[in-house]
Amino acid sequence: MPILFLTPPIIALKLMVEGYQEAYGGVGEKRKDVPVAEDTRLNGKEDFERVDLKIG
Repeated sequence: MPILFLTPPIIALKLMVEGYQEAYGGVGEKRKDVPVAEDTRLNGKEDFERVDLKIG
């Protein structure tokens, strides 16, 4: 009886590990350096811009 309750979680864990290895290239391997595209949404502005609101 215990084998019926332990088998599905073990199989699920094995499938999750295989999926992780496929997605990230295996265990212990470093990821390849991917060039990062420059973010152009700010269009030369600073990261934060002060906004003064006058109420009244």
